[in-house]
Amino acid sequence: LLPYPLIADVDFWINLPVAVDSPGMGVNCSLANASIWNVHNHYRFVAEKNSAPVAATEICAIPELRENWVFTLLSLERYQFIGGPKFHSLYTASARRLCLGANPVQMDYYMIREMNRMRRAGRFKELPLDAPLFKYGQALGLGEYAGESVKTVRLR
Repeated sequence: LLPYPLIADVDFWINLPVAVDSPGMGVNCSLANASIWNVHNHYRFVAEKNSAPVAATEICAIPELRENWVFTLLSLERYQFIGGPKFHSLYTASARRLCLGANPVQMDYYMIREMNRMRRAGRFKELPLDAPLFKYGQALGLGEYAGESVKTVRLR
């Protein structure tokens, strides 16, 4: 069951995810927030490594949903790098950073690299950077996940 209000009832919408690691997707961030966490029957996808990335990217690729999705604004004020999607305070981190972008695949790729940085620091196993989520998202035209498309701007 799709998020009908985001498809038909708004002129535009802004995705405001909270980043958390996920056993099924690798990372719950821009793509998951706009798709799996917005559908009524999300529990059938969340923990499944085979269906979660496919479901998230397929939902995000629906033209009516993409048409009104302006961008994603991600705050790194608090994110969880281990133990998600349930909250676990010992595995949260924060940074004084806001990420803004129209490419949800790149946003999720950026976030998984940030989570891996924290995992390395704690000597935990890293999340795979070649997760199906990124390949499926790129294949469906949601955006590329590697390359020079990220620009950092320091605001005073």
